[in-house]
Amino acid sequence: MTILLLGDSHLARLRILGQDSLEALAGTQVENRAVGGSTVQALPGQAAGLDLSSYDAVVVSLGTNDAAHWGDVPLADFRARLASVVDSAARWVAVTTPGVDGARTPDGRRSNDVMAGYADALASVVEGAGGVTVPSRDVIASLGSDGFQDDGFHLTPSAYDLLLPAIAKAVASLR
Repeated sequence: MTILLLGDSHLARLRILGQDSLEALAGTQVENRAVGGSTVQALPGQAAGLDLSSYDAVVVSLGTNDAAHWGDVPLADFRARLASVVDSAARWVAVTTPGVDGARTPDGRRSNDVMAGYADALASVVEGAGGVTVPSRDVIASLGSDGFQDDGFHLTPSAYDLLLPAIAKAVASLR
C-alpha cells in the first residue's frame, strides 16, 4: 500500500519531522511530493506523470500559501484549480490548513478567517469526489499557540503528534 502526499510545507516537512511515523501509523509506504511554499498552482506539477488512482490514498494539504499576500490565489481560482486535479478515480484525503497563530503572523491576509474559506473549499472539493477531510485546525486546537513554530504558521512536532494519527485514521477510512 502506498500513500501519495501532495501540497505544501505542512506535508513536505514530514520528510524531516516524521514521515516514518505516518508510514508506521498507516501501515503503508509514503511517497512525498509536497513542496514548501506551494499553492494550488503547483498541484498539477506535483501530480504530473502519476496515475493517482494507483495509490491507496492521495493526501493533499493546501490553502495556507494560497491565502498569503504573496500567494494571492483568489478563492474561486483555488477551488477551480483544485477541482481540475481532484477526481473520483483516486481516494483523496484533504488536510485543511491549520490556520495561523495570529499573534505571531504580521500578514493580515493570512488570518484564520480568510484561511477558513480555503479550508472549506479544499474539503468541499475533496469530499465532492468521495474523499475525506482532516480538519487540521480542530485536530491541533488543544495545543493553542504551542501548535505553531515561531513563524506562526509552520507546525511544531507536538502538532504533528496529533495530526499524523488523524491522517492515518482518514486513510484507513478509505479502505
